[in-house]
Amino acid sequence: MNFLHTLNLSSIKLFFKKCRISNPNIRFVQNRPKIHRWTEEELETLRIAVNKHGNKWKYISDNYFPLSRTPIAVQRKWNIINKNMSRPRKTYYNKWTEKEDKILKYGIEKYGIGKWKEIEKLFDTKDYGQILLRWESIEDEILLRLVKNYGRKWKMISDVIGKNYFRCRDRYEVLISKPWTKEETEKLHVSILKYKQDWRKIADEFPDRTLVDIRKHKRNASTNPNFKLGRWNDIEINSFKKAIKEHGKLWIKVSQIVGTRSPRQCIQELYAKLLAEIVELRKKFAENKVKNDDLKDKNAEIPDLRRKFAKLEAEKTELKARVAELLKQGVENKRRDAENVKLKAREELEKNKADIIKLVPMNARHDIKIAELKAEVMKL
Repeated sequence: MNFLHTLNLSSIKLFFKKCRISNPNIRFVQNRPKIHRWTEEELETLRIAVNKHGNKWKYISDNYFPLSRTPIAVQRKWNIINKNMSRPRKTYYNKWTEKEDKILKYGIEKYGIGKWKEIEKLFDTKDYGQILLRWESIEDEILLRLVKNYGRKWKMISDVIGKNYFRCRDRYEVLISKPWTKEETEKLHVSILKYKQDWRKIADEFPDRTLVDIRKHKRNASTNPNFKLGRWNDIEINSFKKAIKEHGKLWIKVSQIVGTRSPRQCIQELYAKLLAEIVELRKKFAENKVKNDDLKDKNAEIPDLRRKFAKLEAEKTELKARVAELLKQGVENKRRDAENVKLKAREELEKNKADIIKLVPMNARHDIKIAELKAEVMKL
């Protein structure tokens, strides 16, 4: 920020005092790591690695960015790249101009340190994250400048910046630290095996490193011989679940209970489990969606099937009625045919009887009549 280069010690102190808000939770951003911005070469390497290996972030981190980028950092960076490519965005890598620095100064003086959402509204080309990173880099720049001009007078520097004495000192140690090489990491591994927790002797092995830097790097699993690498076994997983249940996200305590894994490894394990659960849930959601779509299609067919069924039932009822009618007509026709046969037989009988009577003589007729009378008497 150009305007800070023109300020003296009292002016810087006055500026921080004027801009500081009353919230005591706003503290020096030294819990964050030293900012190592991604270079164009790293971004190109990331694109190649993702195109070749997909979302195998652990593999990409170990083989393409050893000791420099964690799996979480790699994945987050890739997500940012995709997000920025998929939407109109404010330029992400554009440099801050003198005019924008003045706007930032005005915003900090008006709203106070930490009110980044309000300050963001003053910009057309910068977002929340860019503004926050800019201010963090300014704080670091001021800290480095004060130490350069006045030495490691942490009491005076903490009074100027308005931060805790130890926070200023530790943040400075982080800023001046260099990235660890593979050889240094292996050397630290051997030193821990040799000297255990004797940090003074371990520090003597690294004259160019501060004790804070050494102890911080010791937390890495690849450096600390007390921590294992590779897949978690069943004992570690059960201990991890128990520790999470008891202590939540207090990672140091979780690491102590597991015993063989660093706090960072515990974080990565939880993150990997959550990611696996999310993938599984998405898979089940997709399967259920397909089933629901099939069910919707079948439900859409139900009204048509019901109409077809009703039509078939009507046709069935109609056929039953027709069959009953035909059966009734058949019975009636049989009865009529039987009566016609009987009537025709009687007519034939009467005709034959008349012919016989004509042929039989009178006496014979008399005898026949007597026989008929006898037959009727016998019946009586």
